[in-house]
Amino acid sequence: TTNVYIKTYDYPTPGDRRRGFGRTTWLARSRAHAEWAALEWFENQGLEGARGLLVAERRRFGVLRRAVLVTEAWRGRPANEALAAMSRADGDELVAAIRAKVAEWHARGFRDRNLDLRNLLVRRLDGVWSVVKIDSPRWRLRSGGAPTDRLARSDRARLDADLATIGY
Repeated sequence: TTNVYIKTYDYPTPGDRRRGFGRTTWLARSRAHAEWAALEWFENQGLEGARGLLVAERRRFGVLRRAVLVTEAWRGRPANEALAAMSRADGDELVAAIRAKVAEWHARGFRDRNLDLRNLLVRRLDGVWSVVKIDSPRWRLRSGGAPTDRLARSDRARLDADLATIGY
């Protein structure tokens, strides 16, 4: 049996579709498709993470009505919950693992633009932390190497601000 996670984006009313006009027309891919592409990128890079199983959308006259993303459930917990439940020493170790993983993603060219602790799943096996990224609808690719661009700095600043709210 495979546990799955199902994420649905609905735009049922004309008001919903107007508010999301730039995101729901034929001119833009759906959030579900953007997240699917990010999951594919992680998989193609040989990185651990949730595996995408299905992405589908329903449009009418090119306007998005519903988009669905189904992923295999990755056994872990959101980093914000994990950090809140552990000692400072263990938390410092996890924060170091998170920073190292973000640096690896950045070195490979991945920029998230949605880098919050709640969107990082973590687990510890045999004393080693695994960190995976979920919910990346705004991700971008840059050339690999030193992550000194604005998007990488913005990712790190967002992560630092999130960590600061819980004392790290």
